[in-house]
Amino acid sequence: MTFFEDAYIYEIVGWEDDIFGYRFKSEGEHVITKVVSISPIGGVENTYNLGFGNQEKREDGTVFSNDKSTQNNNDFDRVLKTVFKCVIHYLLEVNPTARVLFSGNAEHKHRTYLGKVGSYIDDLSEFLIIEGGALQGDVPLIEEEYIIQKRGKEIKRKVKVKDQQAIDLLVQNAIVEFLEPFNIDNTKNYQFVSIQLK
Repeated sequence: MTFFEDAYIYEIVGWEDDIFGYRFKSEGEHVITKVVSISPIGGVENTYNLGFGNQEKREDGTVFSNDKSTQNNNDFDRVLKTVFKCVIHYLLEVNPTARVLFSGNAEHKHRTYLGKVGSYIDDLSEFLIIEGGALQGDVPLIEEEYIIQKRGKEIKRKVKVKDQQAIDLLVQNAIVEFLEPFNIDNTKNYQFVSIQLK
């Protein structure tokens, strides 16, 4: 079985403002619409942020992508493979010279993503240049409280998330401390993962 064989089928949403989007459905206990967005990083030429989350509705009816959602179908590998498939499409068909960066918005998600990239690295390296890196400066973590649904019960959970204002300032100044070929033994030092077409 090839690496992407069990990925979900995605739909190309296309451009909305400066953001290129994709959508797919995660199926299991629930049918969850997932949204993938590739958006420019201000002040950094041809460099884009990869975002993904659950498509949800606010009380006023507006639709948004919730990257903090905890609802899932226990299909994380399949979802992440689909996200990478979207990135490959973007790099092949939309912007072959782009650099796409991603990181988890919370400490536990970031560690999970780095571990998954490490386990996929041989397959991804057939198509992509995968690097890990850090910007000069620290990204402070702030504690937020989430309410998650688990087996019909509401559970309060505290999560350490990255301070988005600090990240925005770091990215605007964009002084890269280091960027190296992805090394599973050095992931504790990675603030982000960089993806480019091979």
